[in-house]
Amino acid sequence: MKCPNCGANLEKNNCEYCGYKKDAPVKPAGKGINININADGLASSIAGAAKGAADAVSGAAKGFAKGFSKYKYVIIIIAALFFIGVIVGGIFIVKAAADYSSDFDFSPDNSGQPVSSYVEITDEPKLSTSVLSTYYSTKVTGELKNISSKTISVSVYYIIYNSSGKNLGEALDIVSGLAPGGKWVFSASHMSKVTEGEPVSFKFSKFSIY
Repeated sequence: MKCPNCGANLEKNNCEYCGYKKDAPVKPAGKGINININADGLASSIAGAAKGAADAVSGAAKGFAKGFSKYKYVIIIIAALFFIGVIVGGIFIVKAAADYSSDFDFSPDNSGQPVSSYVEITDEPKLSTSVLSTYYSTKVTGELKNISSKTISVSVYYIIYNSSGKNLGEALDIVSGLAPGGKWVFSASHMSKVTEGEPVSFKFSKFSIY
């Protein structure tokens, strides 16, 4: 006799293959899925996976420790050189910033003469004025020399006054790329309205070095 459920031979009204019993209702083959979960097996699988991960981490840590132990002096030397480089670089940056900020602007001394460790006036400045329509065009011309060991850019400023002593503004001239020992004939220019009075005098204001 054949099993009506799976087609295997029945023995003693029971099927050894699908568990069919003669008195039980027939369940068509392929209709539905019977899933059995073995809790012990699942727990064992999870424990095995966790152990494998732990072993991998432990192996990596041991490998790193072994490599560090082998090359620790090289690693320490490289790290020390890196930090020394950072410290030295920081010192140079701070020093350069301090030099820049302290040497950027040079104002006159108590006698009104320009004072700078970078440039000096080598030809006494002179004032010239011309009229352009309703404006005075004023120029302060002179010569200065780069007395430093650096190639620099220089801005020179002079304050312009009328006969009443009124400040009419600043005359300005700029030069860049002035080499050590180089001289520059400057011509600081300024424009003012005729109604403000004729420019008749000037005073050194400052050098800007950069």
